[in-house]
Amino acid sequence: RGHPLPPAVRALAALRDRTDPFVLADALDRKLPQVARLHDGAAVAPLSPQRGQPTHPFSLEKCYASR
Repeated sequence: RGHPLPPAVRALAALRDRTDPFVLADALDRKLPQVARLHDGAAVAPLSPQRGQPTHPFSLEKCYASR
């Protein structure tokens, strides 16, 4: 305390202060289908040389199942 915040921290704090979490959640809900279509294309995920599977553990099916 008592020390001035770096400009980047001040900018992030200002962004946080003007961001409505409900508006952000609505925007994410609207964009999830587009993300799912990108994921379904799967060409964007690099393949693991061992198993020929995507290297990331992300699964949209698991995300949607937990909702």
